[in-house]
Amino acid sequence: VVLDVGTYTLRAGFSGDAQPLHREELYGVFGGRRSADHRRAVGQRHGLLLPPATTTASVAPEENDSQWQQQQEVEVERALLEHVRQVYRGHLLVDAKTKKVAVVVDSRTLPMLVRRALVRVLLGNLRVPQVSFYPRPVVALMTCGRSTGLVVDCGFRVTTVTPVYDSRPLMPYTVVTPLAGHAVHQCVRRLLVQFGRLRRDTASTEEKGDDDVDAMLTDSVVAHVVAGLLYAAPTSVRRATADDGHSLANADLFGDEMAEWYARNTSPPPTTELELALADAAGRRRVLAVPSWVLGRATEILLAGDKPSDHMGVVDALVACIAGVPVDTRRALVGGLLVTGGVSQVPNFASRVLEDLALALEGSSRWSALARDVALADCLPAANGAVFNPADRPWIGASVAVAARIGGVDIRRDEFDEIPLAALLARLD
Repeated sequence: VVLDVGTYTLRAGFSGDAQPLHREELYGVFGGRRSADHRRAVGQRHGLLLPPATTTASVAPEENDSQWQQQQEVEVERALLEHVRQVYRGHLLVDAKTKKVAVVVDSRTLPMLVRRALVRVLLGNLRVPQVSFYPRPVVALMTCGRSTGLVVDCGFRVTTVTPVYDSRPLMPYTVVTPLAGHAVHQCVRRLLVQFGRLRRDTASTEEKGDDDVDAMLTDSVVAHVVAGLLYAAPTSVRRATADDGHSLANADLFGDEMAEWYARNTSPPPTTELELALADAAGRRRVLAVPSWVLGRATEILLAGDKPSDHMGVVDALVACIAGVPVDTRRALVGGLLVTGGVSQVPNFASRVLEDLALALEGSSRWSALARDVALADCLPAANGAVFNPADRPWIGASVAVAARIGGVDIRRDEFDEIPLAALLARLD
């Protein structure tokens, strides 16, 4: 059994398969089955959860409250047990005691609290014979038939850039930025509230104010826009404005000045209408008019970074990672760029990362020699299309590794019964 425990999704299936058998949302707010009280009880400190809609002082204790931390660990273990047990009984249909488990982990982003809870659930509660841990960047790169490259994992909570050389993750040179899928959801909501307009779904054309737009935009609506309508525009804003002779290098990516430039230079129709339903008892409907540039430019916050919050984007994180690795590995690493994670499913996102990285390297006298060597690790002829879903690559790589009998970091059931858990988890570092 192969499990991929991410910050938003749990993927499960059997080794040797080409895709996961089951995907399940972990503690999600967007259409999740968990109640708000359950999510509030588990909290958000371990990075697996979204913040609840309303937060009170009673559920936000001090950082040094050890009793509260212990309670959180118990709640996380209980929630993971419920998820994993349901996966075994309802989807995999196998006895947990008869099959070993391979778990894909990212030791830099998966908190120790979650790792302890996961090991206790698998070895203590479900009594699986053995748990094998595989590093996420290495197994993701295996799906491209490569052992060296830069792996960009755009998850829901954080984005990590990990260099992998000869199947060895160079963890000291890993760069982490908090801009990820959650930032895209927040950005889409802000753009729709700021630039979207509502009108009645009748002959009346009366427009509603921003407050009504904000009330209409439930989390499920924003998630639908992100999952089905977003795409990465083919040209970066900085490059396009420089070619036009505009001086927008320091302008706010989502301010009025940039919005005016978008309206003048966007080739599709300036407005795209999205029909949304009000969640009220009367069942009334409204039409949300959204500027077309919002759908193509919402991912710019990941690529260019969030300057007001001083959070680097994906391109800046890649440049920082390249600057940190040993000199003799840089050319080989930039030649195998792999973008994975949930955000990587946005159309044209990987190509934009490649283009913006090459542009950033070319514009620097220090890195200009590397610009022509930048290439995607999964680059295939256009006729072949995409072989694997980019978000499933870590799971698929672990499936291939287990089927090929490539070992990971193993923890057996008898070791769990005799050795302290802290000593066992130290093997992962």
